[in-house]
Amino acid sequence: MFISRLLSWFIILGFAVIGALLLRAAWKRTPGSHAATADGSTRFLGVARLGFIALCLGVLGLHSYWAMFAAGPISEDPRYAKIKDVRDQRERRRNEATLRGWVYDRSRTADKALCRYTVVGGRIYRTYPLGPDGAHIIGYTSLVRGDAGIEKAFETKLTTPASKSVVTPSSVGSDIQLSIDYDLQRLAAAQLKNRRGAVAVVKISTGEILAMVSGPSFDPAAVNDDTRWQMLLDDKNRPLVNRAANEYYLPGSTFKIIVAAAALESGLQNQRFVSRPEGFTPPGSGRAIRDDEGEALGSLDLAQATEKSSNQYFAQMALLLGSQKLGDVAHRFGYRIEDSPEKAREARIAQNLWNTDGKELDAFGVAESRLVFGPRTSQFDIALQAIGQGFNQSTVLQMALVAAAIGHPQGKRLAPSIEAERPPKELGQALTPAAATALRPMLRAVVERGTAARAFAGCRVPVAGKTGTAQVGGGDRFRIDAWFVGYAPAENPQIAFAVVVEGAGYGGEKAAPVARAIVEQAERQGLIQVVPRRR
Repeated sequence: MFISRLLSWFIILGFAVIGALLLRAAWKRTPGSHAATADGSTRFLGVARLGFIALCLGVLGLHSYWAMFAAGPISEDPRYAKIKDVRDQRERRRNEATLRGWVYDRSRTADKALCRYTVVGGRIYRTYPLGPDGAHIIGYTSLVRGDAGIEKAFETKLTTPASKSVVTPSSVGSDIQLSIDYDLQRLAAAQLKNRRGAVAVVKISTGEILAMVSGPSFDPAAVNDDTRWQMLLDDKNRPLVNRAANEYYLPGSTFKIIVAAAALESGLQNQRFVSRPEGFTPPGSGRAIRDDEGEALGSLDLAQATEKSSNQYFAQMALLLGSQKLGDVAHRFGYRIEDSPEKAREARIAQNLWNTDGKELDAFGVAESRLVFGPRTSQFDIALQAIGQGFNQSTVLQMALVAAAIGHPQGKRLAPSIEAERPPKELGQALTPAAATALRPMLRAVVERGTAARAFAGCRVPVAGKTGTAQVGGGDRFRIDAWFVGYAPAENPQIAFAVVVEGAGYGGEKAAPVARAIVEQAERQGLIQVVPRRR
């Protein structure tokens, strides 16, 4: 939009100059002033005439730019088109006059449509069968409030007629099919009822999102009710925020998965460190990092430390690995690495993340997870981030993708997809296949006999994963978030997931049961196939 800015300033300044000249000329011709000579007056009129012609050409150029180049038909500025679609009420009214296509779940059956039309009293209403359970994914469309979620991302397709050969009183847009599973989405939402938190479930082989839930949520129907909408805006629990994609969390001990991957790639799986009652004090810090409730776990190797979730072990391992290695591995898993807390505080949207044809899914604005590893990062801060505290900022979707990469046979990081049946798109190698193979039994041990053993006792699906208990804030705002990140089945990973429950306490007690319910529901629906163990 450089041309429009340049022409705008030219016109503004030009009118200001001519106005000033006219005022000056009028002042000179007032009684008592020095009258201008005839030649001077002629010169002034000539300059004013040329200036006026130049301004007319500038106005014509500005209008031509907006009419022909910013909005078409010669070309189109994508930023202007996006703003126009959102703010131009004429454009919105045109879209509202079109019946949008339906939005289906992965089964593409009418009884599990995620967005459809309903006729009530002779009037047609666009309805959202999942209601609050799917609001942060499906979003809404409103002449007053605009669009959000899928309704915003795929507005063009949803409002573009599917067939020109079909004649109807009102044009009908094209349908779309998502990777979301209707029943799994509803089950995940029920697990977060009356709680703050988020869930993300991903199909490992394709990157498809099977469920993505944020709580508390909202009823999409409230978008057309001024009173209800204002209540949502004023709610301190922020129900309009998509906590799975747009909220930053301290990941707690779930981040130890990435540290373990770095250790395995460096051949340090047999490295032993001691967990002591007084804790481990990083050099130059004077502050100790302790295990839960001051436990002393003794001498541990990597597998034992993962099973028991030893803070002291992973703090010491992080310092042995160094910030360069940790930063490299974390970056491969999708983290943004900054060299100072000031830069890390700049929230950014993850670019080129989605598996889609264009930039439609940028509408979800997935926050880019971030870490601070730089020359000024202290040994204490390196150790603290290694256990998921400090400057470590992660999203729930990010942690689900971390688990999916570990469950992937080759340790690949796949782009998430919300459109059904898209070919997988690789984002890169998160960790080596050998490291992934070595890490999986450690995560299985966490569930079999470690910090998640009680939550998964008797579960008919073998699960692997990592608990997390993140301490957030301080004083009156202190809380402990519960995490569980993992995949299932353990021997043949097919789905990966991440669960966070805000202010709930221990991950093994509050988040792991949510993950278990999701895994068992996925197994009942045939989304995962469990192969019996060989004896």
